[in-house]
Amino acid sequence: TGEPVLKNQCDEIVGELEKCQEKNGGEWLFSIPEKYFRWAAEGSPTWAPHYVVHKTLMGLIDAVRYGESAKALGILEHAAGWFYSFVKDLTAEALGDLLDIETGGMMEVWADLFYITGEETHRELIYLYARNRLFDALLNGEDALTNKHANTTIPEVLGAARAYEVTGEERWLKIVKAYWKCAVDDRGFYCTGGQTSGEIWTPPFEYASRRGDKNQEHCTVYNMMRLADFLFRFSGDSKYADYIEMNLYNGILAQQNPVTGMISYFLPLEGGARKIWGSKTNDFWCCHGTLVQAHAEHNGRIYYGDKKQIIVAQYISSCLETDIGGTPVRLELEHDLVSTGGSDDNAGGAGERHRPEFNTAIIRITGEKPREFSISLRVPDWMEGEGKLSVNDVSLEFEVSSR
Repeated sequence: TGEPVLKNQCDEIVGELEKCQEKNGGEWLFSIPEKYFRWAAEGSPTWAPHYVVHKTLMGLIDAVRYGESAKALGILEHAAGWFYSFVKDLTAEALGDLLDIETGGMMEVWADLFYITGEETHRELIYLYARNRLFDALLNGEDALTNKHANTTIPEVLGAARAYEVTGEERWLKIVKAYWKCAVDDRGFYCTGGQTSGEIWTPPFEYASRRGDKNQEHCTVYNMMRLADFLFRFSGDSKYADYIEMNLYNGILAQQNPVTGMISYFLPLEGGARKIWGSKTNDFWCCHGTLVQAHAEHNGRIYYGDKKQIIVAQYISSCLETDIGGTPVRLELEHDLVSTGGSDDNAGGAGERHRPEFNTAIIRITGEKPREFSISLRVPDWMEGEGKLSVNDVSLEFEVSSR
């Protein structure tokens, strides 16, 4: 936004973290002691130290990316030095055991840092943090997910996706595709789009037997949408945009209380279930943090494209200001649900929006001077019958493709 108050708040927090790092010898700055990692590597039960420190590292990456903080970058580089020194001397077996404990988005952080710095040490961290026990099983076509903790594996494959973006190595892309096949294509999902029961992956197409009070963990919805976003940007296949839409409405929006703003950790799907909302003072679940991330990224899922085309992937009332061939272009999208006021006896006086007959999207495009470019409009998989398209009130025929 360019809002200076936010920039100042970011810089102040980064400055405090720098003090912590200096007090701890110049590398460590996290909310847990270094010995937790040694304990974990030795096999002592230690809950997810990587998951904890990742949140701070991710925040520092964002301080560099959005806040343009040189100080945050320096903190990151010094912190990366600690992790490189720690993991590079571990045996492959010990490192694999360590990475079996929830790592969060550590691999993605190192890929982001490598993209920023180009330092070889940061590239090596990407490979050191690749969870090859999972990745190799996926590449071998195995079901590596059933009954496994879902939000351990989703951020790890997001790391592979980011590694592909910054290195171009095809192995990472193959891992991402194999993961989606195992997680979605070969597994299915609930009618809401969610796929978990008690934070773990449901066996393929056994969703009815796993309906309960702890379905659809919010964090998994958010991270699977991120994965679908990557695959849509890579392939252009509308099935990924359909997946994003389904989970946006039935997950991200459905799991926030519209009055209090609080999160529902799970979306229960058993008969008679009720959502349980977090409180402002007695709860702080992982999903509280994910909620903030998810609602900051709505605008990143509506439009895609480049200097030659605009792709409308989601029909959400919004405005896009972009540049086509050096000319500023403005696109306004107005989305509405339309009812002709039919005599549905089941409407129960709920008003004309109770059962809309169709969706309509009006797109207005303006520019300083004429420019030629293409616009692609997603045809949702839930659409029945043939859609209608008109330009300047003139009806046009159109073709539907998978891209």
